[in-house]
Formats: sequence, C-alpha cells, structure tokens
Amino acid sequence: MTFLLSVAPPVVLFAVLGLLFQSYRDDKPAWLLDFKAFSAKLKGYWTPLFLLVAPLAFAYNTVATAVYAVMVLFEWMIALVRWLLGIVLWIWNKGFMWYWRNVIVVPVVLIAKVVWHYLIVWPWRIYKTVYHTIRDSFSREGMRIGWWTTTLVASLVGIGYWLASWFEMDLFLFLGILLAEVPYLWGMGVLASMKDTGDVQGKKRADHHGVGIASAKTGMKYVGAAAAVLLVIYLVAYSGAIPAAGYPLMGLLINAAHAAGILGIGVCLVLFLSLAVLPTYILDKHDNGPLDEMLTLIRMGRDNVLKVLLAGLPVSLFSVFVGLVPVAVVGCAFFGVTALKEKALGNMAGVVAEEAASIDATVSDLNSDFAKWSEAVKAKPDVECRQAQIEYMTAFPLNLIDEGTSAMQGVQTVDYSAMKDSMERAFADREAIRIARVADLEGEIGELDQQISLEMDERSTYTVERSMDDGESWSVVANGVERSGFVDTGLESGSAYRYRVTANNRKGSSGPGNVAMASTRSTEITGPSGVSARAEGNFRIVLNWNDNDWNEEGFKVERSNDGEEWSQVANLDANSTFWVDESVTDTTYQYRVTSFRGEDLSDPVRTYRSAQPSLPAPYSSILESNSSSALVVWSHNANYRSAKRGGEAKDGEGAALSYDGLSRLEELQQARSMRVGERDQILTDAADDADYVMPRVTLLGSLPAQEDASRAMRILTFLLGMLALALLAGCALCTIIAYSGMVTQDVVRLTDGDQFYFVEEVRAVRKAHDNQPLLGFLLLGLTGVPMANLLSGLVLGMLGALMALTSPFGFSMPDIDFDIETEWSTGELFGAVSAGDIGDDMEMAGDGTVEG
Repeated sequence: MTFLLSVAPPVVLFAVLGLLFQSYRDDKPAWLLDFKAFSAKLKGYWTPLFLLVAPLAFAYNTVATAVYAVMVLFEWMIALVRWLLGIVLWIWNKGFMWYWRNVIVVPVVLIAKVVWHYLIVWPWRIYKTVYHTIRDSFSREGMRIGWWTTTLVASLVGIGYWLASWFEMDLFLFLGILLAEVPYLWGMGVLASMKDTGDVQGKKRADHHGVGIASAKTGMKYVGAAAAVLLVIYLVAYSGAIPAAGYPLMGLLINAAHAAGILGIGVCLVLFLSLAVLPTYILDKHDNGPLDEMLTLIRMGRDNVLKVLLAGLPVSLFSVFVGLVPVAVVGCAFFGVTALKEKALGNMAGVVAEEAASIDATVSDLNSDFAKWSEAVKAKPDVECRQAQIEYMTAFPLNLIDEGTSAMQGVQTVDYSAMKDSMERAFADREAIRIARVADLEGEIGELDQQISLEMDERSTYTVERSMDDGESWSVVANGVERSGFVDTGLESGSAYRYRVTANNRKGSSGPGNVAMASTRSTEITGPSGVSARAEGNFRIVLNWNDNDWNEEGFKVERSNDGEEWSQVANLDANSTFWVDESVTDTTYQYRVTSFRGEDLSDPVRTYRSAQPSLPAPYSSILESNSSSALVVWSHNANYRSAKRGGEAKDGEGAALSYDGLSRLEELQQARSMRVGERDQILTDAADDADYVMPRVTLLGSLPAQEDASRAMRILTFLLGMLALALLAGCALCTIIAYSGMVTQDVVRLTDGDQFYFVEEVRAVRKAHDNQPLLGFLLLGLTGVPMANLLSGLVLGMLGALMALTSPFGFSMPDIDFDIETEWSTGELFGAVSAGDIGDDMEMAGDGTVEG
C-alpha cells in the first residue's frame, strides 16, 4: 500500500503530461483501451462485470498514458543529444581536427623535415664534400696555382703596406687589399674549373686559365669601381686643405662621395660574394649586362652564403691537416735561420755595445784628453749606425709588420749642431755666472781695501796689567798687543789675580778699563760631595755623588757595618759619579768615597745616613667577606729602583791656554785675501774652461749635420722583405689555397634542385591538403602558448580526477559558490549553426569526421 501511495503521484503527473502530449501532437497510442468501444462490447452483458472492469481499465489507461509521456520525453531527449552531438562533431571536424592537422601536424612535420634536412642531411653532405676534396688539394697543378695565388695576393698587400708606411697614408694599403682580390679570383677560377671538370691534374691548363682570367677580368671591374669610390672618399677627407675659393669644388666632392658611397655598398657586396660564386658564374657562361650581372652574383651569393659559411668549420679543421707539411717545413726553415741570425748578430751586438759604452764614457768625461775625445765624437755616428743596423736586422723581417713606419725610417745620426749649441750655451751660462761673481768680488775687495787703509791709520794697541795683591800694585805683563786677547802664563796654582787693559792709538790713550778677576785651580785633590746611598729592595744598594775635582785619577769606595771598621769594595775610574753594590745582605751598611791622584787622597766623604737592603712588605685589606669566607687583597710597591744614577762631574787636564782671536785689521786682511783667492780661482777656471770648450765647439762645428742615414736602403729592404714574406706565404699556404678553392666550388655546386627544400615541401603540402601551410605557422605562433596551457590544464585535471577516484581515502571538493551570469545563447555560441544545419542521417567517418 505504501508503495502504491509513493508511486501514484508521479504516475498521475506523467499521465497528465501524456494527455497534453496527445493533444499537442494529435496522436493517440494504439495500446490505450477505448471505453466507448469497450462499453459497447459489454452492453447487454453483465453490468456487475462492467463495473468491475471499468476501474481496472481506467488504471491501465492512466499508466499507459504516463508511459507514453515518458516515451515522448525520451524521444525528445534523444533528439537533443543528437543535436548536441552534431554540434560537437561539427566543432571536432571544423575546429579541432582542422587545427590539429593544419596548425600542429603540418608545421611540426615541416619543421622536423627542414631541421633534419638542414641540420643533419646538409651538414653531412657538406662534410663528405669537404672530406673527399682533401686528396685533390695535393695535386701538382693545384699546389702550383695555390702558390702563385698566395704569392701574388701577399705581394700586392705587402706593396700596399710598403707604400702606406712610406707615405704614411692608409689609402695605399686599402688599394693593395682591393687589387689583391684580382689574383685571388684568378686562382679561385682556375681551381674551380679544375674541380668542376674533374681535371684536378690540370691537363687542360689553357681552358682552366681561361676561366681564371675571365674571373679576374670580371672581378677587376668591381675592384676598379671600389678603388674609385675609395679615392673619392679620400679626396673628400683631404679637401680640408682647399682654400675658401675652392668651396664649390669641395661641395661637388662631398656630393660625389655620397653617390660613391651608395655605389660602393653594392660593389663591396658583389666583391664579397664574388669570392665564392664568381668562378661558378663564369663556368655557367652567363651572358648578362652589368646590372643583371651584379644582381645575378648577389642572388647566387645569397643562395650559397649559408652553405659556404657552414662549410667553414670543417674546412678550417681539415685545412690544418692539409697545410701541416708545407707550413711546418717553411716554419722550421724560417725560425731556424732566424735563430742562427740572432746568435750571430747577438755576438756582434755585444762587441758594438762595449765600443759604444766606451765612446759614451769618453764623450761625457769632462776631463778627457781632447785628442781622445775628438776621436770618440767622430766615431760615435758609425757606432750608432752599426747598432741600429744590428737591431734592425735582428728583428727583420717581422719588424716590417709590427713597426712598419719606424722600419721605413733611416738611422738618425748624431746631432752635432745640437751638441755644439748645448755646449756653447752651457759655457756662456758658466761664463756669465763667473763674470758676475768676479764683479761682485772686485767690489768687495775695493771696500775691504778702504776699510784696511782706515784701520791701519786708526788702529789701537793694548797694554795688559796684572795685580797679585788685590789691586794695590799693578805691573805691565804685555804692551803693544794688537789682538783683543792675551794669555798670561807662568802663574801659580791656587792663586787669585786681577787684570786691566788700556787702549792706545796715535792720538792718545784710553786709560785702564775695568778689573777682571781670575783664580787658578789648586793642585790639591778635592773630594766628592753629596754622597748618598739608596737600597733597591733587597737586591742592591746604589751610591751617587758629585765629582768636584778636575784632575782626579779615580775614586775608592769603602763600606762598613758599624761605621768604625771600613773595607774597600770598589776602585773606580776618573769622573765616576755612582756605583752599585750587588753583594749585600739584610744588614745596615754605611759607605764613604775618596778621590785620589797618584798618592794624594782627598778626605773621605760618608753617606749622611745608612742603608739597609730589604723587601717592602705588602699592604693587605679585606675586600669582601660572608658567613663562610673572606676575600683578602693587597698591594705591593715593587717600584724601588732608582730613577737616576750618578751626579755631576768636572774634568780638565790643566794644559796651557791659547787665544786664536784676530784683530780687526787681521780680520779685514783675511777677508780680502779670501776674496782675492776666489777671484783668481774663478779667472783660472774660466781660462781652463775656455781651453776645454772652445776646441770641442770648433770640432763639433766642423762635423757634418744630422741626417737620416740609410733611409733609401731601408725603403728598398722593406720592399724586398715584403716580397720575401710573400714567397714564404706562398710556399706555406699553397695546399690550403688549392684545397679552399676546390672545396668552395664543390660546396657551391651542392643544391636541392631548382627551389629551396623548404619551398618544395610547402608546395607539396599545399597540393596534398589544398591549404596554405604558412597560415598554420602563423596560427601556431599566435595560439601555441594558450593551447599548450589549455592542454596542460586538461591533463592535470584528468590526473587529479583519476587520483581522486583511485584514492583509498576518498576525495571531496570544497563547497564553492559559483555565481556566473551568462548572457549568450546557444545560437550565439555556435554562430549560425541550428538544428536544421545538421541532418538526421549523420554517420562517423573513419578519419574522425562526421559525414551525413
């Protein structure tokens, strides 16, 4: 009963829907019971039976109508699914599959093919070509052409460098490099013809040389055009020297330089590309006008520049092997000869250096003999020239490349005129100083003569008097003393004297002056004073005293414990003022000191107090204490050493005194004598200087002026050296040039047909799929990153769902409230697609597309 009650409402609802569907569709299911027909059939029969069957028939029809409604809904659902499936299949065919095929598959396949072709196939083909050409580079004719090509190219570049160094103008070097391309193109043409025809032995020499000459002639046109452009540009560069009236000409040159620059770019491009493709152009026998010829060469260079550059790496590696033998032979010969040359010139340089050092020492020696000096000066230029030649030849010929301009210069000989001018200027400067000094001395001598004359007329003499009785009586001890000092000898020691001096001149006397007192030293010995003793802890006692005697021979030190019994403990030298007693104990000591001279002794002088060695006791105190301990600290004065040892001392021998003072007249005469001597010495030096300088100046004036010696020979040597280097380069690089010429021709001949491989592949794909592959590359570039992100998101989402389903612990998503409003309809989403655009009869084809 409960089941019927739960099922009845849905059944009634679907039955109502069934009645609505029947009315809307004008359709009636065949399995419904018709009550009219049923009642007609049962009319006349048992009424109870009809009453019994009618409710069952009604229930049956209700259920049947509900089933009909379900069937209609299911039919509509199937139609909706088919419509949605049609849309999805349309998107699959027209969207994803088109995108997959044209944006992913076609570009990726094309890129893979192109990468494989250009990064694997082409390098392998180039490598095989480069490798198989090695054996052809050792043919006799190829090596001969390589030698001629390298020698001519190096010679033209060397001559250009020679002229540029000579005239100091880079234009010649650039012209030499341009002209060097002509023989290079000739050699490349000959080698290309030999390789192209398979005649690497050069049996058809005339034909090969014809191709080389044609290549050289064709290249000569562009070389000439480039040279003309270069000349115009240099004319503009040097047009600054044109005067004001030449401004119109300068304007024409500048405009011509602009036009030449435009032409020069094209010419230089053709020249650059012609180095690789011009022989092929000649061999293909193109017959074009000048403009078409340039365009053809540029087009050929464009088509082959990548191949040539790609072949550069293996060619460089194999060139090492190809040129190993000739380069090694030429290098050994060159460096062997260079080593022998440097050894021979090194010995010669040592001898010349010693000679040059001897000459420089003689020339710089101011006291050297004139004959020896003149020989050294005359020999100096020859020695310097020999040194320069040895240095030049030691570095030759590499110095031609490293120091081109200086290698072209001659040897600068000695500048005798500069040496002469320098010597004359120095002599004139010295002479001017001497003249000025002599003039000053003459003036000083004149002033001194005047003072001496005045002093001799008004000078004073002095009378010295002495008194031995405190000035009661005076006696003259010296008279007519001219100086301001006098030594009175023969006096008694330990006596007092008084002196006075009187001045006298031709007009009178001054009278006695002040009285001065003098006391002679006593000959009796004098004892020391201030004797003191100080204990330094318990280690020693230090005695200090003052030495009062001027002529003692020494001191005696005595020591006593009780002041009554004395014992001598030291015998010291004169002028001693202290003594240290190290042999002390904890006892009181007294000391006395006595000075002595021979047998004479002074009275001993005792210390004014005794001294006892002892160690000072520390002073202690309690810093902190508690219930169970106490902290005891102390201070100990250990600074008991004496700060000073020794007292004052007098010294003297008692020898006779002397007075070295001069009188006023003697001072003036001495000053005059000094100035006269200085003047005479200056005049003597001037004469000696003139005797030394003048002959040398005369000799230097007679010698030749400075010149640039050997310049012409160095210019010629430079040219010969460059040609010699060109010959060596030809011998060393002949096989490399032969190899590079032949391999370049082989590489240029490598082609993919009439079109580039990429172009052919694009055309093939376009023909097969009837679409434009390049559009796929564009779309791939625009949508590659978003699609990659979308696919990665889908993959990660699928992996996450898979992990959630397979996780033993379950997986639950958090509740997220999505509130997104959509304002587009299904028609707007799928454009003009409607149900009518997709037929009812649709089938899935085998390639994933929907057909119908």
